[in-house]
Amino acid sequence: MQLLEDDKGTLLVTKDGNPKTPFGLAKPGLQNVPPVAVLEVGRVMSFGAAKYGPMNWRHDEVSYSTYYNAAIRHLFEAWDGNDLDFETGLPHLAHAAACLMILLDAKACGKLIDDRPKEGATSYFIKANTQKVETS
Repeated sequence: MQLLEDDKGTLLVTKDGNPKTPFGLAKPGLQNVPPVAVLEVGRVMSFGAAKYGPMNWRHDEVSYSTYYNAAIRHLFEAWDGNDLDFETGLPHLAHAAACLMILLDAKACGKLIDDRPKEGATSYFIKANTQKVETS
């Protein structure tokens, strides 16, 4: 096992002597992303591509509020005990995740219309009202 540091001082642990390993470890990792979740989102995205066109949000700008609201509706339905979307038969949680992925991608591509309200105090409220947890 080798211990290396990247150019930002991040410690990289390699299990082999392959010279490519540190370069691969320095890039965003996907080993902690659950494959089944990605596959479920892929099914939802395929349904959306057939209905609206593949990656349509990269062609035309989309509003933050559209996908935020859709994600919240899917989360509400899942929380309320309805696991599957009536239209697609696919999990509400996968629909919600797809909405969030579209928001992230649209923002990265410069196609997101940020129609959120002015920043509020939610983050500060959560921080101020979060209890400390002791772990051993």
